[in-house]
Amino acid sequence: MFESEYRLKKAATLKYDAPATPRLVKKATGEYAEIMVEAAQEVDVPVVHSPALADALDSLPIDAEVPEELFEMVAVVLSWAYWLKSEDST
Repeated sequence: MFESEYRLKKAATLKYDAPATPRLVKKATGEYAEIMVEAAQEVDVPVVHSPALADALDSLPIDAEVPEELFEMVAVVLSWAYWLKSEDST
């Protein structure tokens, strides 16, 4: 199967306040996704490149809880983000 070289860029922002389930708080596609990523990078918010996760999150409405089938992927992303934050503070 041939997949197009062009893939619409997608971005999503998650919020996690333990013990609650992570929530989708923002999402964007195309040019707006690029702006969202640039804005995050400017303020040192970790950015993860995961097209599969971005596609899955794009199907959710804003403020939705992350569904159970995405817990593992989201846990990896959040663990990495918290690890980066702890590395920056040392």
